[in-house]
Amino acid sequence: MPVGRTQDAGWQIGVSRTLDHPLERVWDALVTSPDLWLGPAAELPTELGQAWTASDGSGGELRGRRERERIRLTMHRGTGHGVPPDKPGHETTVQVTVVATGSRTRVRFHEERMLEPMSASPRGGTGRRRSTGSRARSTVDPGY
Repeated sequence: MPVGRTQDAGWQIGVSRTLDHPLERVWDALVTSPDLWLGPAAELPTELGQAWTASDGSGGELRGRRERERIRLTMHRGTGHGVPPDKPGHETTVQVTVVATGSRTRVRFHEERMLEPMSASPRGGTGRRRSTGSRARSTVDPGY
């Protein structure tokens, strides 16, 4: 999924991957090991409206959960995640969905209401990172 700006959700990004595991195994990993995707020592709440926190200062609130289908929550980044000093506590919305595709599972992460990208180059551009094959490196592509 591309990175882009929408009229009502601001900047957003998404990624989708199909894993060679059944849906139940993928879902169980997401809900029993949220530190893998939310931050160190994070615990995923079970009730709507409950807060979650990670040891790096990240946190938010559970907004939606459909068992073995999706999790939707708010997220604010802790220190060290590139949050500008004038935007402490800025919240985004993250949704994770899982869909069975035979014996495999498609996982989608989508984040919206992100801060506007900062230019990382005197030439302009968005400062986006772009993967170049198996040798990923950070680049600025002013054509995006």
